[in-house]
Amino acid sequence: MMLRTYISIWILVLGTVQPYRLPELYSPSSYDLNLNLPPEAFTNASNTYSGQVTVQFSFINVTSYITLHAHHEYIQISNITFDGSEVVAGSYSVDNTTDILNISISDAVVANLTTSLSYSLVIEFTGLLSTTDMYGLYKSYYIDANGTTKYLVTTQFEATHARRAFPCFDEPALKASFNVSLTVPLGLNVL
Repeated sequence: MMLRTYISIWILVLGTVQPYRLPELYSPSSYDLNLNLPPEAFTNASNTYSGQVTVQFSFINVTSYITLHAHHEYIQISNITFDGSEVVAGSYSVDNTTDILNISISDAVVANLTTSLSYSLVIEFTGLLSTTDMYGLYKSYYIDANGTTKYLVTTQFEATHARRAFPCFDEPALKASFNVSLTVPLGLNVL
């Protein structure tokens, strides 16, 4: 009886769907990330920024959709282009529970996809700097020797918090190279 219970538990555990994980259908190779942090982001007046990410990836198995992460509270998608063609606004959505961005690809495009080529996904977005915790792209501050509050923007992407800064395949196993460009106000240092 005990062996049967043990086997039943393992069957339940192994058969459980993990809705927060991405399907193993994509292999990202590189990201070109451009973030624009306006002067207001370094004040108490605003916590917004804009960005564009270009992801080069290949399909492990060709599907009619692309799924990646974008945190629904921090990232608002403004435009998506897949392999040079604009994706219609109604063809994508973010699940508010899992923070998975689902992008539908038309049947005409899917018919020409293959696992042997690399594809480009360009996503334009606006983001919200976190001010309540230290995850994703967040705003912090210090008080200088003159008593003036100085603001800074920093990151914490481990283990799954990059999705709060930009749309991405935010799972440790999906590694890729990064080219990052930041636009900040004159007089600020970027490290």
